[in-house]
Amino acid sequence: MKLWDLTSGKERVTLQGHIGVVHSVVFSPDGKTLASVSYVQTVKLWDVVTGKERATLQGHAEAVWTVAFSPDSKTLATASIDKTVKLWEVASGKERATLLGHTDAVLSVAFSLDGKTVASAGMEKAIKFWDILANKRAEPARLLSPESLDNLWTTLAGEDAAKAYQAINTLVLSPQQAATLMKERLRPTLEPNPQQFTLLMAGLDSDQFALRQKASEALEKIGEQAQAALRKKLVEKPSLEVRQRIEQILTKVEQQPLSVEGFRALRAVEVLEHIGNSEARRYWRHWRQGQKVPG
Repeated sequence: MKLWDLTSGKERVTLQGHIGVVHSVVFSPDGKTLASVSYVQTVKLWDVVTGKERATLQGHAEAVWTVAFSPDSKTLATASIDKTVKLWEVASGKERATLLGHTDAVLSVAFSLDGKTVASAGMEKAIKFWDILANKRAEPARLLSPESLDNLWTTLAGEDAAKAYQAINTLVLSPQQAATLMKERLRPTLEPNPQQFTLLMAGLDSDQFALRQKASEALEKIGEQAQAALRKKLVEKPSLEVRQRIEQILTKVEQQPLSVEGFRALRAVEVLEHIGNSEARRYWRHWRQGQKVPG
């Protein structure tokens, strides 16, 4: 696969890693990830900026035909000749669920605009619709016990992506309790000081090697919170050395597995996004801004 700069018409990077014919590619809505599909049951995820492979998704018994990202870029759906549709967590590269029901090869898959429904088309001349996220309108809010809430909070941080996905759905069906749980337990992100961050970005292009190295190391420590600004800097087409340093930082940051708390925060925010009411949006904004949610 090749990525091309549409302004100049020049090749940006060649992505290599598949051992079979690549027959489908798709960008995530946030523009950060490219998913590619080959005939050897393999789906790969790539970082669009660096061209580095992020994950290989394996689980289908036969060739994967096509893929689709959810609108929030957090879930990937894959359609396969093995008659199944699988849902994957993009952050971990692990399977979230398998959708069974087609009697022949599945050749097409798509998400609804709200991300709660998947449509799939099979060779048996049927289109199926799947409710993949909790439908608050279809069921009354559930009352969860304190013990259940504790267990769900623990599950959100677990390595089992399928169980974590079930926990997300369970919490979405109890929006008031879920929002309260997030308010009490979700730690705010620690955004870097804006002035310090500006100095570090400038330091990448310093005339002094020691300052360039110091800035690189500091940005690596900031980690995920630095990614958006670093990607934006790459779009501005900096000098070759600055570009190489930024790509090295992004590669190191993205190769570091998310911590237990990192996965829990990612999934907890997904709960708030799917609840989508004014209270959940308020909690999400305060969390993103690194502020404690007011009572």
